[in-house]
Amino acid sequence: MKPVYTAKNRGLTIYVGHGNKGKKDFIIYVKTKSGAVPPFISDPDGRPKHIEWVNLYRDFYRFSHSRNPRFSENKLAPLPYELATSTYVRPIKEVGALPTPHAVNSVSYRGLLNSIEQHVGSYEQAPLDFIVPLLELLFIQEVTNYSKGVLHVLLPQMLRDELLGTLPESAGGAGETLSSLQSAVTSIAAWETHDRSMRLLKKWRGFYGI
Repeated sequence: MKPVYTAKNRGLTIYVGHGNKGKKDFIIYVKTKSGAVPPFISDPDGRPKHIEWVNLYRDFYRFSHSRNPRFSENKLAPLPYELATSTYVRPIKEVGALPTPHAVNSVSYRGLLNSIEQHVGSYEQAPLDFIVPLLELLFIQEVTNYSKGVLHVLLPQMLRDELLGTLPESAGGAGETLSSLQSAVTSIAAWETHDRSMRLLKKWRGFYGI
């Protein structure tokens, strides 16, 4: 494992190491300053799952929304999708290469992080300057390991609509509701049963034209 990002408050560090799905695969780990696994990560080794980044982002959004709804709606809800579709998220092409996050160090994202601190203050569980590189690495992992890279685009779109209280027109026409959207986000991110998750994935990919 090698450390690739440490949060500004020094409380959390992201590590990457080689995986076992192929020569380009890598694994992401999260540790606290003491080397322990933070409470929002369920895996004893500190490997975050999709549901954990989804819930972490939901929690941060709700926290910031209570402080400044307009800023949250305009800046934070679109963030995962904008990051997932940015130039920073590209598959690993070099055999044995390990990625490092770049968005968090860019001028535009650094400006956004400073604005968040000014508008909503500090979120204690995991600062956004930690969440952004974690998301970037998870999206890179998804598109590297799976050629179509569906989840790294679908989940951020669904999450954005859930947080803003909107639905794709085709989903509303098919009888879906905001409640069923939220349930689908949770189920797909958790991926508890393959068959059900695949059915939901196929259905919601259709709604979003992915």
